[in-house]
Amino acid sequence: MEFMAKKGLIKIAAVMLVSVLCWGNAETEVGMKASLREVVQQLELSEKTKNWREGMLEIEVHYGQWTVDWVKSLFEGKLADELGGEIRKEMIRTVRKSHPSIVDTEHEDGLAFDSGGMNYGLEVRFYPKGREGAFSLGLSLERTEMRFTVSGTTKQIFSNATYAEVEAEAFVKISPISSNLSFRWDFKPSWRVTPYFVFGLGIAGFDGTMGYSYEGSYIWSGPEESIEDNDEKNIQDFEEEIEFNLPNIIPFLQLHLGIRGEILPFLHVRVEAGIWDGFVVRGGLAYRF
Repeated sequence: MEFMAKKGLIKIAAVMLVSVLCWGNAETEVGMKASLREVVQQLELSEKTKNWREGMLEIEVHYGQWTVDWVKSLFEGKLADELGGEIRKEMIRTVRKSHPSIVDTEHEDGLAFDSGGMNYGLEVRFYPKGREGAFSLGLSLERTEMRFTVSGTTKQIFSNATYAEVEAEAFVKISPISSNLSFRWDFKPSWRVTPYFVFGLGIAGFDGTMGYSYEGSYIWSGPEESIEDNDEKNIQDFEEEIEFNLPNIIPFLQLHLGIRGEILPFLHVRVEAGIWDGFVVRGGLAYRF
C-alpha cells in the first residue's frame, strides 16, 4: 500500500514536470514548481515515517564466559578459609573413625582460589525512535552459572604428632536465573559498525550447591592409612552448618561496553565486555524488525 502511494506521487511529479517544460507559461511554472516541492516534501515525510516505524523492536540471544578472578583478592581469603575448614572437618571425622581419641591442633593449607562460569540469555529491546534512535530499553531473562573453587594440598596436624595430608578440592556453584532491565546508548546508530554502552540492573533468587572431595593419607606410627571422601549438598544446608547468613536474592549490576556490527539491515552481531557481578565477555546475534 505504501509502495503504491509513493509510486502515485512520483507519477504525479513526473507529469507536472513534463507539463511545465512543454506547455507551461510563467505563472503556471511557478504554481507547478510549488506543487512539485509539496510532492517532494510528502515523499521525504513518507520516507522518514517509514524509517521511524521500522527497527523499533529487536530480539537477541547471547552467550559468554564469566569470572571474578580479577577481583578475587576481595574475598579469596575468607572463601578459602570457609571451604578449607569444611574439608579439614571431614578429614578429622574420617580419621577419628579408626583413631577416636586424637585431638586436632594446627593445620597447613596450600589451597588456591579459582572461579569461572558462563552467562546466556534472551533479550527483547525497544528503540523509541526506530532505526535512527541511539537509545534503547531492554528486558532480558538471563542464566548465569558461577563456580568458586579452592584446590590444592591441606594438612591437618594432631596432638600426638601424627598428621593427615590430602589433595583436596571444594567448590560453591550458583546458577541464578535473573530478570534484567537495561538501558543502551549506541554512539553512532547510523553506522554499520558502532560502539555502545549499557547500564542495567537485575534480580534473581539465591540457590546453589556446595561440594568437596579429597584423597590422601593419615601418617602415624603404624601402617600409612588412605583417607578419602566426597560430598555435595544444598548451599542452604551448608549455611546452617557454618552459621553464616546468606542472602535470599542476588542483585545484578551491568556495566558493559560493546561493538555492534550490521550483517544485514535486519541482522546484527554484537560483542561486549564488562561488569556482571564479576566480569563477563559475551557475544550475541540480534534480529531487528
